[in-house]
Amino acid sequence: MDPEGFGMSNDSPTSKSTSASILQARGLVKRYGRVVALDNADFDLLPGEILAVIGDNGAGKSSLIRALSGAMMPDAGEIRLNGQQVTFRSPLDARGAGIETVYQTLALSPSLSIADNWGVNCAAAARSVPSAGYWIARPCSASRARS
Repeated sequence: MDPEGFGMSNDSPTSKSTSASILQARGLVKRYGRVVALDNADFDLLPGEILAVIGDNGAGKSSLIRALSGAMMPDAGEIRLNGQQVTFRSPLDARGAGIETVYQTLALSPSLSIADNWGVNCAAAARSVPSAGYWIARPCSASRARS
């Protein structure tokens, strides 16, 4: 997590009201032994919003995405979807709630549109679950990406 917490903490100067959030996390903590990957991380996604999770190596980006998508259980904190507390015990649980992870890959086709590349990657993610990636809160489909 960014030491200043910008974008992942209520201490941020750009914190938003969470009453309209479709997905939010509060106080997420994840430790791997003595390494703290998430230290009371907060997250809000508002309807229609597109967010990028950006940070240095070791900042907790992958841990945050893995917690939100059910690939990893946080040690503490809560996740809410449409105001209801949820516990995703697997990526299939998250997928059932409409949360999908499209994992990072270098196998993009420059001849395809962004939407078509997304559809191809999303279909590949449905078959296997690699170790690091991106979170997308819509069912997989290139036609849906175009809209």
